[in-house]
Amino acid sequence: MVRVLLLLLVAYSLMASTLEDEIISIIGQEKFDQNRAILHAVFLKRDRYVQNEMVDISKVVQVLKRIGLIEEQFDRPTEQTLLFRSFSEPNLFFKNAFDAMQKVDIFDYTVSQIKKSEEEYQIAFHYASTKIADPVAITRFLRKNGMNVVHLQKVDTRWEYTIAPTLPTIDAMKLDNKLYIKQIRKPIWIDVSRYQTLIFYPSPRNHWFAKIFIYDNHLYPLAVIKKDERVKKLTVQLPKGSYYIKISDIYTMKNMKYSLKIVGR
Repeated sequence: MVRVLLLLLVAYSLMASTLEDEIISIIGQEKFDQNRAILHAVFLKRDRYVQNEMVDISKVVQVLKRIGLIEEQFDRPTEQTLLFRSFSEPNLFFKNAFDAMQKVDIFDYTVSQIKKSEEEYQIAFHYASTKIADPVAITRFLRKNGMNVVHLQKVDTRWEYTIAPTLPTIDAMKLDNKLYIKQIRKPIWIDVSRYQTLIFYPSPRNHWFAKIFIYDNHLYPLAVIKKDERVKKLTVQLPKGSYYIKISDIYTMKNMKYSLKIVGR
C-alpha cells in the first residue's frame, strides 16, 4: 500500500503546477492537503485535464463534485457572490452571465458590481440561499455558448469565473425555415442569421402588441420594432448584419402566451 501511494506521489509530482494550482483555487489549500491521496489518484492521468498547458476547468469541477469536494448546499441561507470576468464581446458576455444565473435556478439576486473597461468586463451577483450555484452547470453552459472558463477561484462563499471567449454565442433558438413555439412565457431569443425577411403568425388567441429587438452577432442593437395595435400577422425586413432577435410584447408577455409561428425567407 505504501509503495502504491509512493508511486502515485511521484507520478503526480510530474504534473504541471497549473493543474494543482487550479484545484487548490477551487477547493482551498486545507481541503487539498486533507484529500491529497485521493486527488493524486483521480487526477493521475494529466492529459485528460490539461491540453496545451491549459487546464480544462469544466472537467476538473466535474471530478471534484463527483468525489464530494464541492459542496452543493448550506444548512441555512448564506450570503453568496458569483463574479464573472471576461476580456471581449461585452454584450454577449453580460447576456451569458445573466443566463448562467437562470441556468442554476438563481433568480432572487442583486447585481452588486459591474465594470466595463478596456482591460476587462466584470459583473457580480449577490444572493442569499441554502443553494450553492452549481459550478459544473455554469461551466458547461458557458462553454456551450463559446465562453470557456479558464480560471475558477473560490474564496469562502465567493466564486470568481474568468472567461476567455472563443466564438461566443448566446442561448437562442435557431430558425430553420420555420419555427413553431407552442408556449411563450418569457421573451424569446432566436438566431435568424440566415434570413433577410421574417413573417410572424401569432395564435388567434393571442393579443400580441409586438416588440421585437434586432441585434448583430456581437449583440449590438440594430433596430427595434414596436406595434401599438394587436398583431395578427407581421412581416419584418431585417437590417443588414442581423443575427439575433428578441421577441416580446409592449405590455405583458401574457398577451402572447399561446403559440407563435415564424417563417424565414
